[in-house]
Amino acid sequence: MTENIDTNADLDGGNDGNGAAWLSSVPENLRTNEAFKGIEKSSDAWQQFVDMKVNSETALQIPGDDATDEDRSAFMNKLGRPETAEEYTIAKPENLPNDVQYDENVEKVFKGVFHDVGLSDQNANKLWGKYHEMVAQGHEATQKAEKEAYDTAVNSLKDEWTGDKFKVNTEVAHRAFSGIFDDEGKNAEAKKFIEDTKVNGLPLGNHPMFLKVFQQIGSIIGDDKINQGRGNGLESGASDEDKAKKRFPNTKFK
Repeated sequence: MTENIDTNADLDGGNDGNGAAWLSSVPENLRTNEAFKGIEKSSDAWQQFVDMKVNSETALQIPGDDATDEDRSAFMNKLGRPETAEEYTIAKPENLPNDVQYDENVEKVFKGVFHDVGLSDQNANKLWGKYHEMVAQGHEATQKAEKEAYDTAVNSLKDEWTGDKFKVNTEVAHRAFSGIFDDEGKNAEAKKFIEDTKVNGLPLGNHPMFLKVFQQIGSIIGDDKINQGRGNGLESGASDEDKAKKRFPNTKFK
């Protein structure tokens, strides 16, 4: 309920103990308005009006339902949004692990999203930093899980291949795989392939199934024939006939 303010007082602020005198100069229908409550002098009322006028010029007006796109854009810019998406200062975090790839195309996409939703540059940087913090944590968790899986698989195979057998059989498996290729370039590519390729988090060259299969292949074809594929079993200048005799010693050549 609106409180009634007595106006029976002197115009300049004096009163007879019953209210603010200056209100007698205010239209009667406004004298009981809450805006005038507690104001004892007309000079205070005018000062309040001036202050409100000044503040209204710098105050942020939330766009209403009938606001234009330009109105909304101007409002977001006043909140600290850069004029364009390219002006965001987000960049690759300095503490990002070296083996976590940073994609500048993803950065560009996020800049566009940040601009569309009206984020300030400061808030965009906070969100960008938090995102990559989570990426780094996920990467660390993945590495930990892969190492645990690797250790479990290798230890299981070591239990099967006891003593020096594990080291010997691993070497046989790798040589059998590499021996398939007939030149040093391809051999190097093969080595890189089994080191970089992962199966369930395990490097292919250390995966128990890979080691078992190629260890058996190596044992069957023998070290001498493995070396043939690398050019070590024959002199580099050997003829096709000499190579054939070397590979098929029980065959009679005319």
